[in-house]
Amino acid sequence: MRNRRSSALGALLGLVCVASIVSVGAATETAYSAQSLLQSLPTPADFVSLSLYSEAYRANSTQPNNSAPSLIVAGKGSKQLSFFELYGDAEALQNSTHGSTHYLNVREAFVANTADSTGFKFSFGRKLQGWCKLDDYWKLGMWQPLFRWNFIDPDVVGLTGFFVSKELQNVQLLAFGSPLYIPELGGQLSVANGSLSSNNRFVTLPPSKVSLLGGMLPIQYQLDQTSTKDIVFHPSGGGMVRVGQAKGTWGKLSYIYEPVPRIMLGYEGYLFPANQNIQVTLHPRVVYQHMAALEAGFTAKKWSSWVSVVGQHPVPDNTPGFWTIEEITPALLATGVVDFEAFGEGQSASHFGLSYLYSTGGASPDQGPLAAPAQSIFESRYPYRSAAMARAAVPLSLVGSKRWEASGRGVYEFTVTGIILSMDLTYKAEPHWQAGLGVDLVGSTSPSAPNGGADFTYLYRSDNRIRGKVSYVF
Repeated sequence: MRNRRSSALGALLGLVCVASIVSVGAATETAYSAQSLLQSLPTPADFVSLSLYSEAYRANSTQPNNSAPSLIVAGKGSKQLSFFELYGDAEALQNSTHGSTHYLNVREAFVANTADSTGFKFSFGRKLQGWCKLDDYWKLGMWQPLFRWNFIDPDVVGLTGFFVSKELQNVQLLAFGSPLYIPELGGQLSVANGSLSSNNRFVTLPPSKVSLLGGMLPIQYQLDQTSTKDIVFHPSGGGMVRVGQAKGTWGKLSYIYEPVPRIMLGYEGYLFPANQNIQVTLHPRVVYQHMAALEAGFTAKKWSSWVSVVGQHPVPDNTPGFWTIEEITPALLATGVVDFEAFGEGQSASHFGLSYLYSTGGASPDQGPLAAPAQSIFESRYPYRSAAMARAAVPLSLVGSKRWEASGRGVYEFTVTGIILSMDLTYKAEPHWQAGLGVDLVGSTSPSAPNGGADFTYLYRSDNRIRGKVSYVF
C-alpha cells in the first residue's frame, strides 16, 4: 500500500537527476503562497513585488514545522521593441533563516515578433498556452509541466520551444515544436554519502533502513550515470485549432507528442551481506506520450460553460529486465465546468465556479523483480478519479469595503472520501500595499482508490496549514 514515504520515491527522486537543468536552487522549508483561485486583486501588466511570507502547520504533523519567514521577489513584464517583444514572468524565494534554501520559478520567458501583414506570430522560449483547459483547471501537469514546490497548489508553467500562431476571423491556429525537454520541477533532493536529503517539508524521504536478516540494514542510494543532456535533448511537437470568438460558442482540438512532464523512474537494488547494507541505484526515464484534447463551450457576458475530454497514450520505453520500473497505461479524463458572475459588476463582481472530473486508466502496477504484486510504490499521476470542485472569489464591497476580498476552493474526491479546502482573505491598502491570510486543509478516510490513483488527499492529509503574506507592489 502506498504511503508518503514510498510516494516520495516515485514523485521526487527523479528530480535529483535533472536539478541542474534549470536554476531553481535548493528546496526551501517554506513554500511560496498559494495563488488565489481567481485573481483576487488587479495588478498592472508590468510589475515587481516584494513579499514577506510565512506559514505554520498543525502541531501533530509528522513533517518539519518551520515558520521562519521568507522573502519573495516576483515580477512580470513585457518590452516592446522595433521588430520584436520580450516577455517574462518569474518568482524567486529566499528563506530568512536558511541561507542556502531558495528557488527560482520561471513561469514564462519568451521573445516574439511584432504583428506584421502576414498575421503570423512567432515565439521562442517558455510560454503558457491554452492547450488543455482540463489540465490547467485541475492542475494535473499532464500536458504543461508544473512547478510543484507547493504540492497543494502548484504553478502551471509553459512548455519550452518554438511557437507559431495565426488568427483568422473565427479560427485560431497554433503549432509547437521543440528540441528540448524541461520536466516538472520544484521538489529537489540531494544525494551525499549514500543518503538522500531535502529541505522541502512536502518531501517525505524513502527509508534509510529496512528490516532484513534479523536486523535493520542501511540503504545506500546512488544515481546512475545519466547526464543532463540525456534528459534535456528530447524533441516534442504539437498543434491546436480553435474555432469561435471570445464570446459565444467555441470548440478546440489539441494534440501533442512529448515526454511525460514528470520524470519517470526505474531502480535496482542489491543486498551485500559482507557490507551489511543494501545498495539502490536510481535510473531516470524519459517516457513519451500522445496527448489529445477535444473541448467545447459557450461564453456569455456573465457566465461560461465548457466540457473537455482528454486522452493520454504513453509509449513504452525499453528498459533492462533487472530494473523495477514505474508504469502508466492509457488514460481517459473528462470534466464539465460552469463559471459565473454574481453580486456586482466588473472588478466588483463575485465569481463562482462548479466542476466535476472523472478519470479512468493510467494507473498500473510496477513491473520488475522488486515489484510488489498488483501494487505501485509510486505516487499516482492521477490525483483524482471522481471529484467535484467548487471555487469562489468574492470582493467584500458588499459589506462596505472595496479593499477586502475572500476567495477559496473546495475539492471532494468521492472515491476515497477525500477533501481539500483552501481559503484566502486579502486586504489591499492603496496604492501599493496588500496583505493576505490563508488556510489549507487536506484529509481522507481511505489510502487509495480500488482502481488506482486518487491517493493525493491521503498522502498529504497531515499538511494542514495557515499562511500569511505581506506584499509591496511597485
